[in-house]
Amino acid sequence: MRRLVFIVVCCLPLGLAQTSANSTSPSARDTIVFSSRAAGADAELVVVKPDGSQRQQLTTNRGEDVLPAWSPDHTRVAFARKASYGKASIFNAGPQGFTESLYAYVSQANNNGSAFAGYTGFLQPNGNNDGSLTITFSQLLGGVSMLLGRFLPMIVALAVGGALAGKRVTPAGLGTMRTDTPVFVVLLVGTILLVALLTFVPALLLGPIVQSMTSQLF
Repeated sequence: MRRLVFIVVCCLPLGLAQTSANSTSPSARDTIVFSSRAAGADAELVVVKPDGSQRQQLTTNRGEDVLPAWSPDHTRVAFARKASYGKASIFNAGPQGFTESLYAYVSQANNNGSAFAGYTGFLQPNGNNDGSLTITFSQLLGGVSMLLGRFLPMIVALAVGGALAGKRVTPAGLGTMRTDTPVFVVLLVGTILLVALLTFVPALLLGPIVQSMTSQLF
């Protein structure tokens, strides 16, 4: 059964079976860690000796802890935790879903926010506004996007201005780059174009361009 696991703001696609998923370290003779789903409960991490003795449950929470793996020094366990916060907004997959999610949060960071009609940050279970609701994950991430998109550039601009204000005025010399020359214009325009391409081209490639190259309906 295909599911998605959210880790912070990232999601990892993985297949979960009802059987346990084992992971052994290079010193597997000492301890084995695995994900166990006992009596229909959520999957939790368990360690046990190879002979079945000294069984100990490591995690107890409402989420599902899966895909455990020992660190190289056999002192820590890395695992994926499936939380319920973003589960309601993961069903729009593929390049179309990527474009919708990216546009929703970028628009919130740059203005009052808008979204594609297919974005599932707002649900209408009855087909109208009666009983409609928003998704907590989308609300929280949207709020963070708005705060960072509005205040972080202001803080950076003020910090740069304050740093420049404290500098002494130095007379122009041989090493000074003049701002009234064609070289400066070319460098300025080139930098703007380079930053713009690095910003928009990856989004175009992962979204609309990929979708235009396939006949699959996402």
